[in-house]
Amino acid sequence: MYLTTFAIAATALTDDTGALATAFPGSFAYYVLYINGQPQNANISTLTTTITIPGGDVLDDELPILVEVVVN
Repeated sequence: MYLTTFAIAATALTDDTGALATAFPGSFAYYVLYINGQPQNANISTLTTTITIPGGDVLDDELPILVEVVVN
């Protein structure tokens, strides 16, 4: 059974200065997705103009989500 994909726009997040993010970098070396403080396996999400999590519709809206993007 496949569940609905959960997508998070960059504009729903803040950057490391505390300001609202405007976009994810177009080019990056890698990223790490943390859900509730736990790093997730690389195959659990994709990062383009949004971060998408297949089956993420089961996530509680109150869970903290952090995306660490390392640029080249």
